[in-house]
Amino acid sequence: LIFTITHGPAANFGPAIISGNQRVKDKVIRRAVAWKQGDCYEIAKVDATRASLIQNQLFASVEVVPAKKPDAQGQAPV
Repeated sequence: LIFTITHGPAANFGPAIISGNQRVKDKVIRRAVAWKQGDCYEIAKVDATRASLIQNQLFASVEVVPAKKPDAQGQAPV
């Protein structure tokens, strides 16, 4: 069995973009974000952010979606 892995371009975290929220202040959500803009992209930080927002029981569901590819500065908005 052989797995071929194709890596995408290296990326850093871009800005956290909040959408679909109507009841919770954005600053509360931003406190749960496990990365800072410019940090090297790590899926574990995305997962930690989602888990933190769910554990706070402020939302029934949370979707954290990174951009499909980084921008010209190598940052991927999330």
